[in-house]
Amino acid sequence: MNRILVGLVAKRTKESVLNECKKVIEYLGSKSISLVVTKELNKELSANNYANVIVVDAVKDVVQYKDLAVVLVLGGDGTIISAARCSQSTSAPILPVNMGNLGFLSEIGPNELYQSLDTVLAGKSRTISRAIADVLVIQEGVQIFSGRAVNDVVVSKSAIARIFGLNLNINGVRAAYIKGDGVIVATPLGSTAYSMSAGGSIVHPEVDAMLITPICSHSLTARPLVVQGNSEIQLELEFNLKDPQELTLTLDGQETVTLCKDTLINVKLSEEKARFFSSGKSYYDILAGKLKWATHG
Repeated sequence: MNRILVGLVAKRTKESVLNECKKVIEYLGSKSISLVVTKELNKELSANNYANVIVVDAVKDVVQYKDLAVVLVLGGDGTIISAARCSQSTSAPILPVNMGNLGFLSEIGPNELYQSLDTVLAGKSRTISRAIADVLVIQEGVQIFSGRAVNDVVVSKSAIARIFGLNLNINGVRAAYIKGDGVIVATPLGSTAYSMSAGGSIVHPEVDAMLITPICSHSLTARPLVVQGNSEIQLELEFNLKDPQELTLTLDGQETVTLCKDTLINVKLSEEKARFFSSGKSYYDILAGKLKWATHG
């Protein structure tokens, strides 16, 4: 009989999360289920006392570990995103449990953890796939960076920098000139994050699309735009700032690249998907419950 493997990713800096992790370890141990954790989390939890623990170097190694039944993620949206950024279409689906405040990306609360985990391990949960974006940065004709975003790709200025301009090209065609504090390119899953705060539309996560949202545009005519999911978006910087380090590219608020002269940023949806186990709750119930969208009173 093949052993069952569960990957565990958690926010290591929060005591309540670590306490829940210890309970998870005991629970899985009682079922003789093997656990895959990072060496940092293993150190925090003393998980090496658990006979069936497998220790790996990083979150990526947990998420992409072969033959996992599930990647259990305990934390807020940031922790869930860090796991999802590493996922591939062949990776085990993620079971996200909200241990933070808003936790918009997780439909499951701590009180539903073990029931949901049992359902997943019994093979009775459905999975959902979510689009993620591939990002390339090309400087003076040379690729200097490649990365991935689950929620959004943001080009912005530093707090003291002046407004700047960029050309927006879509599928090789000049679409707009945007001048202001920056621009957000978001996936449908990320429509309720920074893009929404900047005035972008809420888009159902199953819609095949990408969102382009200017940040504090200098022009009233530069409005948010939704484009087809197979679009290739290119941001061409108009670099007229005094300091070449005044602009940054940020992926999901977790990875930052300093932008220099003659820089092109290419964004398109990846062939890979982030997969999650679903609780079956309606997306509109989640909007109402998490964001109080269109609720009475």
